[in-house]
Parts: sequence; C-alpha cells; structure tokens
Amino acid sequence: HTGFIVETGDTDTFKTKEAFFDALKRTQLDAANFEKDLSILYTDANGKKISVKYSTTAGMADVLVDGKPVSLAGDAVYSGPYVQQKAGVLSVNDGQDGFVIDFTGELPVYGPWTKQ
Repeated sequence: HTGFIVETGDTDTFKTKEAFFDALKRTQLDAANFEKDLSILYTDANGKKISVKYSTTAGMADVLVDGKPVSLAGDAVYSGPYVQQKAGVLSVNDGQDGFVIDFTGELPVYGPWTKQ
C-alpha cells in the first residue's frame, strides 16, 4: 500500500525550468488524515485540488480532482514517452536506461527497466 506524487510540466505552460521549479514551490501536501483514513490532499502547481484515499475494498485509490471523480480502472494513470504508470507499475526511462517499481504487493519492488 504505497503511493507517490509525480508532478510534470510542459514547455507551453512553463517556458523555463526555473518557471516550473517556482510553480512547484506552490504545491501543497496535506496528509493530516492519512493515519485515520489513508487519505491525502494535494494541491498541484496549477492550483488543482487532488484528493486521494486508498480503498481497502477496491485495492486502489479513490481519486477526486477538483471534486470530480477520476477512474483509475483499466487505463494508464500516466503515460508519456519516458514515464508510465499502469496497473500499479511505475516505469521511468530515457530510452536507453531506467528503472521499474512494482507497487502491486505489500512493499514496492524495484528493478531495472529493459528496452522492449
């Protein structure tokens, strides 16, 4: 039962890496209720409120973005050219080298990324 936050940005929104880094300073993580009900509230660099609560019955999180439910069933949670997260497995690579973290068990399992 692990989780992580990945904040990404694009060059249309953030013209420089410094602009992106400055925006990251505005993010907020509220984990005050985590011990009570396995929930967190995250405010991203664009001001969106993301509520995440682990569901013991579904085996994954219930997610709301600005109060609207987001389904995590079936589709990739994140899919980009270098970072993908689907079915509980995070893959990070640059096309040559990288790593994979499998979050589907009680503890994360780390391994090397291999080119398909």
